[in-house]
Amino acid sequence: MVEINNLTSIPLNKKLLEKVARRILKGEKKERTYQSLSIAFVEPKRIKEINKKYRGRNKITDVLSFAESNISGIKSRASSSKKPTSLGEIVICPQKVKKNAKKYGLSFRDELILILIHGILHLLGYDHEKPSTRAERGAGPVPHRNKVSGAGSKRKAKKMEKKEKFYLSQISTKFLKTKTYG
Repeated sequence: MVEINNLTSIPLNKKLLEKVARRILKGEKKERTYQSLSIAFVEPKRIKEINKKYRGRNKITDVLSFAESNISGIKSRASSSKKPTSLGEIVICPQKVKKNAKKYGLSFRDELILILIHGILHLLGYDHEKPSTRAERGAGPVPHRNKVSGAGSKRKAKKMEKKEKFYLSQISTKFLKTKTYG
């Protein structure tokens, strides 16, 4: 189940976002591994608070990803052998997505789909941030634009970018044509 919570006034096409999420999980052969994925759309003030709390960065960002193990915190030995049933949570700020879309010359819908793909890939273990940087920060979530952040090994960043491009190419023009952004 893909749960989408829009806590903003920006209209979003939840069915499209759910289809995109399911397509990635199916492509990565994880659609049966995880029973749920949560996607929350929040206002700039809220994502700034979350970013400060978990990444130590007091600024607005467009997307944050939290794996189930990070959400649950420390587990007991008895439960640590069980695989999580939830992939985790992705938090997105649509206002920041709109700004980035303009900056990168993309439509809001395309930028939103790109960062959703990026966030899910992070939850599935793809990364572009150096281990030493993550350790210094407590292995928290990572920013979506590796070129903007400047973090990560080139090899890992290229692998993640290749996956993003692959999934973007798999989403047909017909699939993207909707009446509502998102």
